[in-house]
Amino acid sequence: MDYNDAIIKYSISKEESILAKLKAEHESAVKDYNKTLKACYAFIPEGMYKAYQVKAQTFDDTEFNKEFSKFLEGLGIEVGTAIVPKWARKLTSAIGVSMATQKTLLTGAESLTKAMSKTMFNKLFMATFIDLFIK
Repeated sequence: MDYNDAIIKYSISKEESILAKLKAEHESAVKDYNKTLKACYAFIPEGMYKAYQVKAQTFDDTEFNKEFSKFLEGLGIEVGTAIVPKWARKLTSAIGVSMATQKTLLTGAESLTKAMSKTMFNKLFMATFIDLFIK
C-alpha cells in the first residue's frame, strides 16, 4: 500500500469529527444542567451561608436552625419547631460543619478548621438535603 492510500484508509479525521460533535453535545447538556442546578440555589435563604459560618466557627446552631426553617417554609414544607433542630443537625452532620486545609494545618493558624466556601456549601447543602429528605 502506498503512502497516500494509507493516509486515506487510516485517517482519523472522521473520528475527530465525530468526537468534536459529541464533545459539543456534551458541553451543551452540561451547560443546561448547570443552569438548572444554579436555579435550585435560589431556594437557599440569603442568611443561610452566614449562619453556617457561625455554626462552623462557634458551634452555635441557633441561627442555622432559623435559616433552615426559612428554607423549609420557602419550599412549602411545614414542620413543627421541634423537628427543625433535628433535621438541621442531621443535615449538617451529613454535610460536615467545618473543613481543614493544608494551609491551616501547615501555617499553624489560630484555628485549624474553617468554613467551606459559599459555592461549595450551596452544592453540598442542596445535594445533602435531597439525599436525606427527598429521595
